[in-house]
Amino acid sequence: MILMKTIFTEKDLAFKSVDPDELLNLGLEYLEPGKPGLRNELSKMIKKCRREGFQKGSKSSFIAGFDKKRDEYFLYIKDLYEPVCQMAMLFELLTETDFDDDAEAELQTRSAQINDYMALLEKNEEIELNEEKSQLIQLTGQLLQTLDLYKDEDQFSEEEILRLSEKIDLSFYKPISDIIESVVSRLMSGNMAIDVDMGDFPLP
Repeated sequence: MILMKTIFTEKDLAFKSVDPDELLNLGLEYLEPGKPGLRNELSKMIKKCRREGFQKGSKSSFIAGFDKKRDEYFLYIKDLYEPVCQMAMLFELLTETDFDDDAEAELQTRSAQINDYMALLEKNEEIELNEEKSQLIQLTGQLLQTLDLYKDEDQFSEEEILRLSEKIDLSFYKPISDIIESVVSRLMSGNMAIDVDMGDFPLP
């Protein structure tokens, strides 16, 4: 996650997959699929990144890489606005459980991300999201405090860790997901509520 945060901003798109072919097809949907040679270039980049690290595409407009810890390929496309994808990326950032800083410092980082992503939507979509920002920051702070208490997993039994996981799902992941889905629903339906599932987004 630290790696991801240093590479892309709220203005970029990010995709990840354990399947390089799936990642290739996702990238081609947004990278001028009719451009000559693009499929071949992107395919080579994705294959090489596992062995050689980051691969930059033509004009550095996209970057492919491999996360060894999670055994996942990822692709970042610079300066491309797709609001549903951006909201999926925000969900991914806010629900990350690994962080090196203490909870307070990490909350400052994630609060800034919330403000940056929401400000982008407010500007481009001409909507007001102050309430959603406030709710996400509050939930994220509570999530980080909870995770901070359980940083040393060796001190807890498997049953305690399982209860923690269930609590996090119900108390934090679900409400964070619900808030982001409500924002996406407004974007996709002209402020008329529709059903949106986080599972439909490029970032799981």
